[in-house]
Amino acid sequence: MSVDKTIEELSQTLSQLSILVEHINGQIVGVTSRINITLDNFDNSVGGIAKDASALTGQVGDTVSQIPNSWVFYLLFITLIVVLILLSILIVINLVTKAHAIYRLCFPDATGKKIFGLEALKQCWDDTDTGVGV
Repeated sequence: MSVDKTIEELSQTLSQLSILVEHINGQIVGVTSRINITLDNFDNSVGGIAKDASALTGQVGDTVSQIPNSWVFYLLFITLIVVLILLSILIVINLVTKAHAIYRLCFPDATGKKIFGLEALKQCWDDTDTGVGV
């Protein structure tokens, strides 16, 4: 009898495990279907963006082909961008040199004394420039 009882308990345990596996399988199917729907929406969105980009590329190509000698305009545009970049670099360099001069005016030099007025400007100029003083 004890063997029959053990087999019956194992059978009940297996049936409960089967129910649990079916429940987990149902949950996984639900989650994967929601993920699949989300990925389908994302795929459709990316496809729409690619389609719009393709249409825009075609429109730009048509517009450029209508302008005779458009390479001249593009060359001028690129030259303007390069000039603006170089000017911004010069402005940054000028700002750094002025900030350095102000720092030298506000803080003492290596001897520990503060200098003001034309003496300070002359010392700052002599220290930072090529040796040509004020």
